Amino acid sequence: MAQDSTSTSTTTKSSSSVTTETTTVEPWVWIVGAAVLIIIIVALVRGNSSRASAGTTDRVTYTKKVTREDDV
Repeated sequence: MAQDSTSTSTTTKSSSSVTTETTTVEPWVWIVGAAVLIIIIVALVRGNSSRASAGTTDRVTYTKKVTREDDV
């Protein structure tokens, strides 16, 4: 019932394609990106200055003058 075929046929197809995409960024993307970067830099600078002042303490000296009634 099963017989080997003496003739064989082989079909091979190959194709290749090269696509190049040029990515252009809209100008508003650069503007939004620059604004976000500036906000982050300002937040970091303000955060560091508040930390530096938080580490320093002011020293308060309180002087009290006591007079006795015998001296008056």
